[in-house]
Amino acid sequence: MSLYRKYRPKNFSQVFGQDHIVKTLLNQISTGSISHAYLFCGTRGTGKTSVARLLARALNCEDAQPNSIPCNKCRVCADILQNRSMNVIEIDAASNNGVDNIRDILEEVKYPPSTGTYKIYIIDEVHMLSTGAFNALLKTLEEPPDHVVFVLATTDPHKVLPTIHSRCQRFEFRRIPSADIALNIAPYLKQENVEIEPSALALISQLADGSVRDALSLADQAIAFYGNSTSITEENIRTLVGSVDIATLFEMTDALLQKNSLATIEIIHKMSLGSKDYIQFVNELIAHFRNLLVANIVKQSNQVLDVTKETLERLVNQGSQGSMSVFSDFIEHFTELLPKVRNEKNPKILLELACIKLCVREEIQKESPKERQKEPQKEPQKEKPNPNLSDSQVTEITRVAENVTDLNVSPWESFVQQQDSMLKALLVKCKFIQKDGFLQIQSDSDITYNILLTKEQEIKEKIARFTEQKIDVKITKEGEKLPQSGLSQTQQKEIQEKINMTIEFV
Repeated sequence: MSLYRKYRPKNFSQVFGQDHIVKTLLNQISTGSISHAYLFCGTRGTGKTSVARLLARALNCEDAQPNSIPCNKCRVCADILQNRSMNVIEIDAASNNGVDNIRDILEEVKYPPSTGTYKIYIIDEVHMLSTGAFNALLKTLEEPPDHVVFVLATTDPHKVLPTIHSRCQRFEFRRIPSADIALNIAPYLKQENVEIEPSALALISQLADGSVRDALSLADQAIAFYGNSTSITEENIRTLVGSVDIATLFEMTDALLQKNSLATIEIIHKMSLGSKDYIQFVNELIAHFRNLLVANIVKQSNQVLDVTKETLERLVNQGSQGSMSVFSDFIEHFTELLPKVRNEKNPKILLELACIKLCVREEIQKESPKERQKEPQKEPQKEKPNPNLSDSQVTEITRVAENVTDLNVSPWESFVQQQDSMLKALLVKCKFIQKDGFLQIQSDSDITYNILLTKEQEIKEKIARFTEQKIDVKITKEGEKLPQSGLSQTQQKEIQEKINMTIEFV
């Protein structure tokens, strides 16, 4: 049996991190002021279903004691624990979300429980119900029979109709802090005779993101992979989930702050050799930038950041090297990258491209055509059109004259300058060769070549529009051999004059 099922809370005292809910429910049970409907909201693995089952047993327990609610020994508790009770009905709204399913419930609520005091309906993922199903449930949810209690659980409360909210007592299940998760699951692992380093347990708790079930599932996976023979280390957990260590996150941030694109490429290369998960890395990098942002603006950041004392000192130190705008920009940049990485067959290239963009963006933005001093000129007087020219010729001459802004800049240079920062930085480093009816763009490195390949179609379309000719474009590496040219000298000269740029013809 999996750990999260084996160690599911058997009574309210074993529920941790949700004290505000436990206290409220125990007070209601002791005073008999039970609500007819509850709405449990919260992220996955925070105890919604577990507390709902505890409430079902507590309401029907035949031998409940003040310090032991429920007793888990009586006949009713035993039936509920073994999922054979006819009075506790669990419904998965994700697969039973139609009006007919709700009508079945409405027919059943008329009948009193066969044993115990209450008939409990636990509807999980209630936000998945259709609008018709919600509307069918409204009247019964507002005034159910005295022996019926509804417990609705959801991870997306905003999808639940307001009319449902108004008929229920709402309880918000909070994310469990990492420190509390580590403290509470450590005894479970000890009972399983599993040796695990404190740093590994802390990492599991952080990766669980406030979910106790996720933490126990990850621990279960680690036990299955590494067994009980050796102590489970932090590196074991990182290898298991494809995560990078905290030092790598600091190294990548240093490289980005220093605009060192080569260092970012080397870090990503090391990650690929270690078979790290790029999606996991981007998520961790975004979280790291968030921590740096908090460390930069919050004086007592130890109350906000869930990290060790040593890590907090490094965050404060690195956070002082950047500004709020810089780290905010990093977060936005990689957040936009995340969905692309998820759907890309080769996410490494996208990650490299994103890091290079951050490193060279400011430098390229500063680049502009050299300012040339121009003497102030009087506005030329408008001359009357030559009566010998047709209207279409006059229009064409005017259009060409308006488009010529600087006679000292070639059309090709203007074309390059008009591109986005990344494409411009790549094209200025390339060599252009006209061969056999196509334009060869020869890259100076493997990195440039790989990035250009991802933009090949875009480059082809832009060059075709620019030259007003159908020219096939080939992106190649330096030294790559191609067929001999089949163009005539006249054709070669026309293309060269069109882009006003020296091209090597072979």
